[in-house]
Amino acid sequence: LSPTIGCAMVCDFCNIPFDDSYAGLKPADVMIESLRVAFADPIQPPRHILISGGTPGPPHIAGLREVYERVIVEFPQRLVDIMMVPVPDLFDLPHLDSLGLNQISINLEIFDEDVAAQVMRHKHRQGRQWYLDFIADAADTLGTGRVRSMFMVGLESMDSTLAGVRAVLERGGVPVLSPFLPD
Repeated sequence: LSPTIGCAMVCDFCNIPFDDSYAGLKPADVMIESLRVAFADPIQPPRHILISGGTPGPPHIAGLREVYERVIVEFPQRLVDIMMVPVPDLFDLPHLDSLGLNQISINLEIFDEDVAAQVMRHKHRQGRQWYLDFIADAADTLGTGRVRSMFMVGLESMDSTLAGVRAVLERGGVPVLSPFLPD
């Protein structure tokens, strides 16, 4: 489920900001109805929900928090995962956990500071330490195995990627390696 139209951030490895200009959030009722239709599919119903997509701009953070809550509450029999940039005020992890959140993914994507500054300027400005601190706090709140962080293998040296893997593990997160494939 991708609640945003476009993305408020621009990362050179991602097609979203180049294909769709950022225009806020999709209507929550339409997204909920779309999930109902998907789960009613008699041939291939989904097994879980991943809420992901572009990063919200500041005016849309409260709306995205509402989407998270509604999806978890309206589909309690489903595993709901969230993959999103930890922008300030977006997550109330103890509350989402109490509602039934399954996992969260906070993707560092690139660990090397110089490479990150070149290809994901917005995330780099937010700061690698911000992400690492969020991963550690989320792992403390949600518990072992429920916080992930993806790295795109091939955009930085293997040594940098492995340093990122170690940093995520040290904070209680689960690293995920994904080979970079150009769009």
